[in-house]
Amino acid sequence: MLAGLSLLMRAQGAPQVTLLNTAELWQRADFRVANVPSAANVYDPEVIRVDAVFTMPSARTLTVPAFWYQGYQRSLSGNNESLSATGSPEWRVRFTPPETGSYSVAVTIRTNGQLYASSAPATFSVASNAPPSRSGYARIAPGGQYFETGDGQALRLIGENVCWHGGRGTYDYDAWFPAMQGAGENFARLWMWPFAFGIEAEANSLTRYNQSRAWQLDYVLRLAEQRGIYILLCLEYNGMFEVEHDAWNGNNYWPRNPYNITNGGPCLNQNGFFTNTTAQTIYQKRLRYLVARYGYSPNLLAWEFFNEIDNVYRYLNANDVAQWHGVMGGWLHA
Repeated sequence: MLAGLSLLMRAQGAPQVTLLNTAELWQRADFRVANVPSAANVYDPEVIRVDAVFTMPSARTLTVPAFWYQGYQRSLSGNNESLSATGSPEWRVRFTPPETGSYSVAVTIRTNGQLYASSAPATFSVASNAPPSRSGYARIAPGGQYFETGDGQALRLIGENVCWHGGRGTYDYDAWFPAMQGAGENFARLWMWPFAFGIEAEANSLTRYNQSRAWQLDYVLRLAEQRGIYILLCLEYNGMFEVEHDAWNGNNYWPRNPYNITNGGPCLNQNGFFTNTTAQTIYQKRLRYLVARYGYSPNLLAWEFFNEIDNVYRYLNANDVAQWHGVMGGWLHA
């Protein structure tokens, strides 16, 4: 399929989907979605929800949520990364084709829970090119003793925590990932938190996701794919519920936590994050966004909800925390 091919929907004013790169087997295909109405909050699927349904050559279907995207250009001055927005923000869809042949894609838009527009199917094709040396999404191998890739190859992981960057931002990973690959490593763990990659980590940021940090995670995940590194992505850390300074005079983020009622959130206290139904609904909206933006990648090995949450159990009910993990894990797998 030629890069840049526009898939025009037949109906006047219907969504228009543009393929931005060549669609290849087990490689990310990016689509731009135009003719989407403006919305008060593009991150809230209760306000506006854009979904793409892909029909594969085998007739299997997969629904992929779209997401709001802003591109950036990076530069390095001394030891500090600077990001500048490029182009206008827009709706994007990411999809990894698992089969060769002809596909169709149709987009549906809902606003305030009501159907706004639904497109006619449009087609694109994936050539019979050779897949990567390892292909498919990682899974637990039969017998439960190790991981394997989707094509059945054993996946033995060795790596380390490179959870956050310094002032150099994504440039740190330009140095780290090649070095890790050269040392035979194929695994890295990242955190989403206020210092790196956290898209909903400041006061008054609920369903108002930080686009520059989301773009940085785009870059790092893409680099991991190029270097054969599998990512464990940790979505929260314990300091978001702490009120006391630690030995490094930090990590006390509950006063700035967006779920804290003093910052416009729904939670009277830290344990409310795990029991308040409104907080759970808001968090599921973030999960939807993360799946839309990063779930395409075979190199995203796993999601990890929390780092060291037991460090703040003095503010929490452990049973509520465990039950929350069951609810959110079930929602994520649904």
